[in-house]
Amino acid sequence: MSSPKPICDLEPMEFNVVVEVDAPADRIGSILLPPTAIDKERLQADEGWLVKISPLAFNYDDWPEGSRKPEIGDRVLIGRYTGVTREKDGTMWRILKDKDVIAVIREPESAEVKPLRAV
Repeated sequence: MSSPKPICDLEPMEFNVVVEVDAPADRIGSILLPPTAIDKERLQADEGWLVKISPLAFNYDDWPEGSRKPEIGDRVLIGRYTGVTREKDGTMWRILKDKDVIAVIREPESAEVKPLRAV
């Protein structure tokens, strides 16, 4: 996973955000995929980097106190086929509603496996 490119000329309005979606694979093993399959994969992309946030996004009255709101640079999980796509210089961005950001993907704090508590 590489971090997002800083170039994005989109300024989201209202409750929208911009996510740089991951580039789809152009092959499976040594088999090259046809362009139609690659285009389908782009529309289905469900992970990416949050690159722009409108001032109104994630600004809910009932946001849980003490919890962290998504921020620029976060790796996010988004709904498939949501939003509008824009491609420029081989990079694809998706403009979508803040509520279409399903989760922020965080790296675990430690790699060690913790045992489950006995009930």
